[in-house]
Amino acid sequence: MNIQYRHISWLLSLLCLCVILEGCGKHEGFTTTPVQGTVTCNGTPLTGGTIVFSPIVTKSANPGQPAASAIGPDGTFNLTTYQDGDGAIVGTHSVSILPPPATDDSKQPKFPCVDASVEVEVKAGHNESMKIELSGS
Repeated sequence: MNIQYRHISWLLSLLCLCVILEGCGKHEGFTTTPVQGTVTCNGTPLTGGTIVFSPIVTKSANPGQPAASAIGPDGTFNLTTYQDGDGAIVGTHSVSILPPPATDDSKQPKFPCVDASVEVEVKAGHNESMKIELSGS
């Protein structure tokens, strides 16, 4: 009987741990919404690199995890925060561009609009035609 009690106690402890971990899961209590669109630099679609949407701190000390996407050859992106294609956290974001990695040991080529900054609002619902227009050198 004592062994059964330990076994049941161990299983209940494991179950509680699973519930706690799920409650503090990867979504951190934030709502995401799909975000797709295009990114241009001085009117021309960017053709590579990564676009990152970083939530801006408003009421909470923890604004949530950034969303990112590779930029396609036509300037398109489809953001991911926690799961592939889930979008970005609802709220205001600072948008930044990361250049594509260098292809060899040579110096990284100049990538337009890397230093440009813009803020966007991700609204609840589907943000399927977001246009990010950057300007810079």
